[in-house]
Amino acid sequence: MSAPIEAVDGRIHVVTTYLEMTERPRSKPVRAPLEQIAVLHAERPTVSFYRYLYETVGGPWLWWERRLWTDEALRAEIQSPGVEITVLYVGGVPAGYVELDARAQVKDDDDDDDADADADDADDDERGGANDAPRRPSLPEPHVAAAVVGGSARKGRRPSERPWQGRDVELAYFGLVPDFIGRGLGWYLLHWAVERAWFQGCERLWVHTCNLDHPRALMTYQRAGFVPYRQESSEIDDPRPWLTGSAPMPERRHAPP
Repeated sequence: MSAPIEAVDGRIHVVTTYLEMTERPRSKPVRAPLEQIAVLHAERPTVSFYRYLYETVGGPWLWWERRLWTDEALRAEIQSPGVEITVLYVGGVPAGYVELDARAQVKDDDDDDDADADADDADDDERGGANDAPRRPSLPEPHVAAAVVGGSARKGRRPSERPWQGRDVELAYFGLVPDFIGRGLGWYLLHWAVERAWFQGCERLWVHTCNLDHPRALMTYQRAGFVPYRQESSEIDDPRPWLTGSAPMPERRHAPP
């Protein structure tokens, strides 16, 4: 896990690294772990389910910002067209999720990329050996999250072609429930997300991570094909007192900052 986070006078120093892909990686397909898994798109996810994912996955890494959003603000965000939340299930249990935000058009080279998102985590053992395991199922086609029974899927509904064409897509959130870290699932889910974004026709895929994330997060994103392009330093108020219940929680915001 991560090293202890030090606060000075109630403030935490944060170093954020931004990374991007501007073309689809040419890596070998990632083999799925030897687990009973399903990757399912959450259509119009409920606020309660999303809060469970966000708080459980992000707990070890101080994901705090969206805890301060009201239910109304959070619902508008997670159910917004262009935001896609996909959940990894292992043996029928939610094991992690990935959130892709495809609402932005690609900016010109001289535009200032000023996007903001929470940090994403990576797993300790999620990187090694997956490509070497024999006779494991390959990464599923990224446009088919899992088999669907009932509804329009039975009528042969097909996704529109390249709906994210020309889009600047953010890998906004990614991570596993702590119980599932170390089982080869994070590396698999990250590659699924990357393939999904490029299959949908994105022009650019970007992510950011920081020193509060898993110690190997930055290396993992680079290994997956992301290239750093900017780094920033900032300070935040230490959220741990109210996250742990030792201080009152700040008032929730009616709109994202």
